Amino acid sequence: MATLCVVSQGIHIRHEGRRLLLHYPDKTVREIPLLNIERIFIFGNAEISTSLLGYLCEQGIDISLLTVHGKFRGRLGRGFSKNIYLREAQYRKSFDREFVFTTAKIIIQGKIKNQREQLMRFKRNHPDADIGGVNELERFLKETERKISLNALRGMEGIAAKIYFNDFKAMLLKETDFEKRVRRPPGDKINALLSLGYTFLVNEMTGILEAIGFDPYKGFLHETSYGRVSLSLDLIEEFRVPVVDRLVLEGFNKSIFSDEDFKEGNDENNRKTVLLTEPGMKKFLSLWEKKVGKIGRKAEMDLTHFRKAFRDQGLLFAGYIRNENTYTPFEIG
Repeated sequence: MATLCVVSQGIHIRHEGRRLLLHYPDKTVREIPLLNIERIFIFGNAEISTSLLGYLCEQGIDISLLTVHGKFRGRLGRGFSKNIYLREAQYRKSFDREFVFTTAKIIIQGKIKNQREQLMRFKRNHPDADIGGVNELERFLKETERKISLNALRGMEGIAAKIYFNDFKAMLLKETDFEKRVRRPPGDKINALLSLGYTFLVNEMTGILEAIGFDPYKGFLHETSYGRVSLSLDLIEEFRVPVVDRLVLEGFNKSIFSDEDFKEGNDENNRKTVLLTEPGMKKFLSLWEKKVGKIGRKAEMDLTHFRKAFRDQGLLFAGYIRNENTYTPFEIG
């Protein structure tokens, strides 16, 4: 199933039967069959009627609204599935301290394993690269077994991320002003790409979790906070490296992105921020669809599409919540 991304500004979106009609400002019209469309991303300014929004929701097609630069604004869709029993089990488990602690540990260990594997793989292919975090991340994996509090685990996850992103600089094969991971606002090209990728990843996972029957706002590793899709953030941790980080490394190291694909601005607090231009956004979206729809290799050497892997992990987590199985994060091999 595909994702339709509407990036050009000033488009009027209509439909005839099972086709979307995109009316561009220059009077051209593009027809998009809805048969294989699962989700629609609308960036910036596009006109769409409430009747069409209702029709898309009835067809099970999620609509995500983002700013022209990719900042997430909101989603429309069918909402929760009818699986109230799964949500009841999810809520019960969220009050079980031992379960929450064990789940957080599993998620953090899966994330660190993927970070370490990425550094090891890059070092094998680039022996001269200054990669020093492999042993530190291995030590952190062992230390997670000895931690006895959730806050201690969260602290370790943060330190491990700093170690990993310190080496991330060495995996960038061209000159860049990237120094460290900064979420808000992204002040350089690499952080702009990473932030956009993680936004897409969260959005995809949220739609999948809602379809399965979860409440995406109630997580285990990430604390509950108003408006935060904590469970989505939990389950994307294992996919950050194989999906987003690798996409950014590929796009940057292969010179897919140029300086013209970015522009500088200031946020509401007058801090410097780097954003993608419309051509840059189109390049990113093309890379994203190739990444999540292409074949990825899992540790046990079978092949899977990443979108299928997102859903598989969501279903595995549902069984885990219902005490039907254990949970094993997605690992790159």
